[in-house]
Amino acid sequence: MSTLINWQNTLKNLFLTQNHLLESDLNVFQSQRRACAEEIQKNSKKQNQIQSVSLCQPCQEEQQKDLKFTIKKNEFNENNYQTLVEGMKQISSVRSLEIDVQDANLQSEGAEALSQSIIQCQDLERLSLAIGQYNLIGQEGIVSISKCIKSLHNLNDLSITIERNNSIGEVGAASLCQTLKKCTKLTHLQLSFGNCNRFGNTLYSNLGSSLKSLTNLQSLKLFFDNNLSILPDGVKQLSEGFLHSLENLEIKFGSNNNIGSGLGGFLNSLKRCQKLKNLSIQFGESNNLQSQSFQKLEKAVKNMSQLQNLQIIIEKNNKIGENAAIEISNGIKCCQTLKQLNLIVGSKNDIGSQGCHQIIQSMGFLTKLNSLSFQFDEQNNINDQAFDSLENTFEQLTELQSLKFIIGKNIITNEGAIKIGIALKKCTKLESLQYSIEENNIGSEGSKIIGESISNFFNLKNLNLKFGRNNIRSCGAGGFGDALKTCPSLEKLKFEIDSKNQIGPDGLSFIGEGLKNCINLKSLDMIIQNNELNIDGAKELSKGIEKLGSLQEIKFTINDSNFGLDGTQEVFQKLNQCQKLRKISFNIYHKHSEEEVDVVQSKKMNILNKIYKMKRMVDLKFKFN
Repeated sequence: MSTLINWQNTLKNLFLTQNHLLESDLNVFQSQRRACAEEIQKNSKKQNQIQSVSLCQPCQEEQQKDLKFTIKKNEFNENNYQTLVEGMKQISSVRSLEIDVQDANLQSEGAEALSQSIIQCQDLERLSLAIGQYNLIGQEGIVSISKCIKSLHNLNDLSITIERNNSIGEVGAASLCQTLKKCTKLTHLQLSFGNCNRFGNTLYSNLGSSLKSLTNLQSLKLFFDNNLSILPDGVKQLSEGFLHSLENLEIKFGSNNNIGSGLGGFLNSLKRCQKLKNLSIQFGESNNLQSQSFQKLEKAVKNMSQLQNLQIIIEKNNKIGENAAIEISNGIKCCQTLKQLNLIVGSKNDIGSQGCHQIIQSMGFLTKLNSLSFQFDEQNNINDQAFDSLENTFEQLTELQSLKFIIGKNIITNEGAIKIGIALKKCTKLESLQYSIEENNIGSEGSKIIGESISNFFNLKNLNLKFGRNNIRSCGAGGFGDALKTCPSLEKLKFEIDSKNQIGPDGLSFIGEGLKNCINLKSLDMIIQNNELNIDGAKELSKGIEKLGSLQEIKFTINDSNFGLDGTQEVFQKLNQCQKLRKISFNIYHKHSEEEVDVVQSKKMNILNKIYKMKRMVDLKFKFN
């Protein structure tokens, strides 16, 4: 059993929430809201309960094994240090402990008291300690924590987070690294280092040396914040600690760390990790990555015969270029045991169409993939020719069930969209699709083909489409609407149609027609901005929503004055038919003149009255602009 300890014990269980209503509306609506809440309380069979235990009272559960609590601002000071120690004595048999110290001004004295409290739990097997920013525990504080960890001889799972501005210093960082050397039973280790802690360049060599002693380590996660000045030598020294025993490795280098040529040494060290099943590498923006260093990736992954999940994230402005993209593709080809691949190349990396083409082609070798995610952001100079091999690639991925395809703000036209649409038809087993090609130059023909491809996904349960700032018009929206007619298994739908697409009322009507067939839909999220809508389109859309008998959650964002409050009233009129609906979030942007204020207020109250009639509602967010 897991217990949540909250120092102030002020958690409340709210049955209705309402945000951003005008004060005059709130006064009128308050009595209705109370009545609604009382009725929900009366009829609800299950109430959410949060167990809260005060450390001022001994815990009576001798079998307590899992404990988690948060220390917030002004909740921990010299007046209650002993309270924490005594409270922890009462639950000394706990095996798993999570402590999150937020902006509590802990300082070294508080860190010492916290350490003395943790020491009471000598049976601990798992410890997660997060020191939030501006706690200023300093060198002495981290030394106390290090000594505490050293005394916990049964630890096999350790997570330490030191956020920014805690003034740890080189001595404090060295103390922590020396302690890690003694934790030889560890199988799982996670470390996160924030900036402005004055770690010094010795942190990385000390940490690499400590890791060599952890011969039982199976899972390692390392997160380095922005502006830590890791430098090439630091990366190399750190990665020398990677051991043969590792099965899971996740590492993130934040932005502006000047990794540069150190990438080559890092990738070279991965050759020792032949038992890896999960590998995640993330480089923050502006790390001056050198393209030739990616040559080491192929050799690094070639002998990882058990690798199932691979994630490579290269954030913006690393300017890796086409050659690096080709080297990445050579590495991907070697990972033929992969079941999941996530590749993200941020903006201003200049991989070009040839680099993108090679990466897509390499994915065709991964015949065991069931989940694929690739995202190439803006200013990577990707055009239609990048997708020449996409159809052949998808044809090889016969086990693919989840696909995330995001290529935004590049140079893709109808020609490229048609290639993508034809290729997608090969993915007949898809259950989840996220597709976004915003701010390219795609018209109605290209978007219609993509809609036709979705019509082949009879097992699709989750669909997320984003057509931002293209030109799909009503014809393209019609293709999307037709696709929805053939997706009866769909449970979650999100679509965003940004400005300049000009779908108009006809396009909205087509979408409404398609929704009528989504009889198993549980979650609907619609975002439509400046698309020349009107009340007629709203009526047709409402007819589709009315048929969603399984709908439990709806999020609705409309930024179009022609839709406005009149369209919103139409939608709410039909929502009352959705008997399973439990969560509503509406953001309506409606411009009006001063002369229309009284009329607008009347319409708002009409909508609020419709909300009140939905007495089963438990979560509501409504915003008028």
